[in-house]
Amino acid sequence: MGFTFEIKTERQHTFASVTGYQGPVRTLFVPSETEEHIPVEEIGGRAFASRMDLEEVILPDSVRCIRSFAFYNCAHLHYIKLSDRVIDYYDGALRQCTELEEIELHFHT
Repeated sequence: MGFTFEIKTERQHTFASVTGYQGPVRTLFVPSETEEHIPVEEIGGRAFASRMDLEEVILPDSVRCIRSFAFYNCAHLHYIKLSDRVIDYYDGALRQCTELEEIELHFHT
């Protein structure tokens, strides 16, 4: 059980994209790097779509991109924490998260 990743290389820069999580989880603490010390910079498209067990998500400062429908239809998701370092936020990333009450945004100075 745990996170699944896709390792990507763009412009000679290697990073990890979270593709999902195996097993039940209520509070999802996304790591800032993989076990191989590759930075986690992306939440992949549909990575957590339709997870009925997911209630809270805490993203590390390393995440720069949230792909389309990453958290689509997570009906019980009520809280997400992310930083202002997310520069790409794709369509539908939080669509149909009907219980979403709070988005906490951490600003860097």
